[in-house]
Amino acid sequence: MKIFKSIVIFFIVLSFLNANDFASEYGYAKNYDQGYAKAKELQKPLLVLFVTKTCPWCKKLENQTLSKPSVSTKILENFVPVLLDKDTDIYPQYLSVQVVPTIHFIIPSESKSFQMILGYKSQQTFLKLLEDAKKQFEDRK
Repeated sequence: MKIFKSIVIFFIVLSFLNANDFASEYGYAKNYDQGYAKAKELQKPLLVLFVTKTCPWCKKLENQTLSKPSVSTKILENFVPVLLDKDTDIYPQYLSVQVVPTIHFIIPSESKSFQMILGYKSQQTFLKLLEDAKKQFEDRK
C-alpha cells in the first residue's frame, strides 16, 4: 500500500511539472495578468488554455495537438498564449470554465471572450479553429 501511495504522489507531482514545462517550452505565459498585458501591448488576442493537474485530455491536447510545430507556430504568430490551472490559478470571473481542457480567446481591449473551445481537438481540427478565431478577431478590429 505504501508503494502504491508513493507511485500516485510521484505521478501527481510529475503531471504538475509537465504543465509548467509545457508552458515554458512552448512560450505560454503562466499568469493571466502578464499574458493580458502582453496581448494588449502587441494588439493580439489572448489564448487562455485551462487545464488541471490530473486531466488526461489536457495532456493529450498538449502532447498530440498543441506541441505540433504547425499548431505551436500558428499560436505564437497570431495569439498570446497563457496556460492556467483551473483549480489553482487566478483569472477573471467572466471566463467560464466548467470542464477542462477549455480555451478562451479574448479581445484585450474589451476584456471579453469571443470564442471558446471545449475538450480535446485533433491537430487538423485545432488549426481550423485557430484560423476561425484569428478571422473573428480581425473582423472585430
